[in-house]
Amino acid sequence: MKSLVLFLVIITLCLSINVSSQTTAYEDGFVILKSGDSLFGQVKDRSAEPFGQLYKKIKLKVEGRWFPKRYHPSDLKAYQKGTTYFESVWFKEDAQFFNITYRSIDEVGDEVFMKVILSGTLTYYQLEWRNPDSGYYLYTPFLKKENKDHFVRVTKGVFGLRRKDIANYLADDPKLAKQILSGEKLSALQITELYNQAADKN
Repeated sequence: MKSLVLFLVIITLCLSINVSSQTTAYEDGFVILKSGDSLFGQVKDRSAEPFGQLYKKIKLKVEGRWFPKRYHPSDLKAYQKGTTYFESVWFKEDAQFFNITYRSIDEVGDEVFMKVILSGTLTYYQLEWRNPDSGYYLYTPFLKKENKDHFVRVTKGVFGLRRKDIANYLADDPKLAKQILSGEKLSALQITELYNQAADKN
């Protein structure tokens, strides 16, 4: 039992390393307004420890201005901080009994910033959040097909891929769906790459 607990702790920490290591300082970047205009400067989206948090409104410092401008997801299409790119998307979690769906419909739910890992016909997103107990920044991985009104969540905590859900979501690619259900070791990034490669050939 102790070994199982230790294993789960190690896996949780590993999942959090990439996100928790992100800098809390200003970085070169830009924002894309709803109008499509881009503003360049230095971007900050989280505060420093020990009381760190993700900002509800990111900050943009532009040369020549005394104070940073704040932007809510509803103000932007996207922003980039350093090499990390985020999009503003509509997001609503609906729970009915044991079935949870994640919708992305205009004017339904809230607009949130999601990190874009790989975009294409299928886009791999990560929704970041901060664990108040550990202080680590973690993320929940999602996939979303172009022009679809909902996401599919990729993992179920530390217990691996939600294989049936992903296969059903990507049923228009039978070869990949079968590969996912076979138990083959695949990451969210690999699934996204394989789906987009096949889509590009069609």
